[in-house]
Formats: sequence, C-alpha cells, structure tokens
Amino acid sequence: MAYKLSALLATSVQAVTSASEKTHPFVGGSANIITLDTRNTNDFFGSIFIGDQYVEERMVYDTASQNVALAKKGTKNAEVIGLYDTAESKTAKAFGNEELELDYGSFFLNGKYWRDNMCLIQNRQERTNQSGRLCVRSMPFLSITWIDGPFMASGLVGLAPGGGEYSYVEQLHEQGVIESKVVGLNFEDPQDKNIVSSITFGFVDYDEIQRGKDGFNFYNNNGTNNWSLDM
Repeated sequence: MAYKLSALLATSVQAVTSASEKTHPFVGGSANIITLDTRNTNDFFGSIFIGDQYVEERMVYDTASQNVALAKKGTKNAEVIGLYDTAESKTAKAFGNEELELDYGSFFLNGKYWRDNMCLIQNRQERTNQSGRLCVRSMPFLSITWIDGPFMASGLVGLAPGGGEYSYVEQLHEQGVIESKVVGLNFEDPQDKNIVSSITFGFVDYDEIQRGKDGFNFYNNNGTNNWSLDM
C-alpha cells in the first residue's frame, strides 16, 4: 500500500528550531516534526545524519523522487562538498556493483548503491545509535560518484510513493519507527522569516491546518510511482 503525503495549510507562527516533539496516537509516543529551509520557493532542505559517526549532510526533501542519494568526498562535478564518505564509515556496506544513473529532469546522479545507518534527527553534541530519532538501520542509498547538471545539495531524500526498500518512509515503517506510512508537509511562504516549513513522519499535525481535522481534505493519488491529482 502506498503511503500518504499531505500538504498542510498552516495558520500559526512557529519558532525556528531544529526539531520539536509532540505526542500522537499513530506512533504511540513521541512523534517528530522537522523544520525545513526553503529555497527558490519550491526546494525544501533538511538534515540527514549518516554513518558510524552520524555525519550531518544537508539534503533536498524531494516529493518527486523515491530514493535516497548522497554525494561523497571526491564526487565529480559536485557543487556542494559533503563530509561523508563510504570509505570512512565503519557501518557502510556495498550493495551491488552496478553503476546506475538516476534521472531527475534537470540533472542526473550516477553512482552505486550502498547501505549505512541514517537518522533525520540527532543530538548535536554526542551522536550515537540511541541519541537519534527517525533512524533507519542499513538504509540503501545511491552513493553518487558524479553529477551531470546543476545540483546544489549534498543529496536527496525521496518522498514519492513506491520505491520499496529504497524508500526512507517505507523503511521507517518496516523497522517499526512509525506505525503509519504518512508524511505531512507544511508549506509556508519562504519570504516570511517569522514562520518555517516543516515535515512530519508517521502522522499529520492537524494543528497546522485551518479548522483542524474539519479542514483536512483527502484526494486520491492517481499516479503509480508519482503524485497525480485530478483538478
């Protein structure tokens, strides 16, 4: 079953923080809200922490793709030089030898698949397996060897439906981190510096919707491996 991605219309002003916690019945405890940086009105950037040292990289949270892809030290044509390297992480494992190319429209990412531990939230001082939240163990991802076209980030976290074991949301669900395959995106005006966009995994934050649950509308996704709505 494909998971749901919900766009939320916010009415309240939020303080700019790296992460906040709320309780929600879907996850039976602490659920997580991640604030996102918005660039060019439609690109949403957030952190991912990867490897045995949980190195922080800035990623595009991409609603149009399914996989996780990450540049490394030495990636050719990289405009953003990341700190993570599969050769330096003790928990990184090669996942196939085939060189692949992923088409993102305005650019192409080329590389091979690896697995490593990842979290979307980590302790800023001491990062361990226990300190992280929204973590996936041995997450498959494309380790980018070269980039063809303009790409101003360390990598992408794909949020589109499908993708199976290559989907971060699917892995969160399979590993018992979230009970519902639901992603909630709260889009805010990038020109307004008093409010921030945010994303939730495993639940929808009805506080960010006009009229709460009564203001929440459902639309069928007509796409197979993408988002397609009847207008």
